Amino acid sequence: MRSTPEAAVDMLQLWTIQPKSVWERAQDRGGLRTDGRLVDPYFRPAYRWMIGQMAQRLTGYTGMYPVWAWYRPKPDLRHTGYLTKGTPGVRLGFIAPADKVLLSDFDAWHSVLNGGYCAPNAAEAEWCAHYEACDRATVAGDAARLEALRRERPATWERIFDLDAWAVSNHPQYIQATLASVALSQITDVTHFTAR
Repeated sequence: MRSTPEAAVDMLQLWTIQPKSVWERAQDRGGLRTDGRLVDPYFRPAYRWMIGQMAQRLTGYTGMYPVWAWYRPKPDLRHTGYLTKGTPGVRLGFIAPADKVLLSDFDAWHSVLNGGYCAPNAAEAEWCAHYEACDRATVAGDAARLEALRRERPATWERIFDLDAWAVSNHPQYIQATLASVALSQITDVTHFTAR
């Protein structure tokens, strides 16, 4: 009996920036994984939200803290801000199955990180209306209304995954990727650098 070949899995080319020490540890462990204990406490609520989204959207995801990577554009090591200045680092290129990766707009992600209202450029009036209502509630001393407005914000966060809504023709779109882990066998390129 002839077997049916499995459908080809779409693969994504991704990059992650890591301190050299993390890369050395990954080589000993057989791959990259994130230690949630090392995540800044300020970012943990946003990371837990992303973990919940990954659990809903990715095949076989088990809820571990994600590895963060870039889908587009490839990180340009001539730029600053990837690591603390002077830190030895690596840019790791790797491939990953698309069904194991959750893509989101990097700029929009800051709404989640900061607990803000998330509205794409096309919905600027919606964003303004929300914050104007917050201002009115603050001036009126209406703490209950202000709290109700703040509770509306998480419902807008899933918009970070609508990449088309965030695309603007006059500037590059930064698309980040989250995934459970990266095996050494997935890594296709290692570029060492010192952070500027």
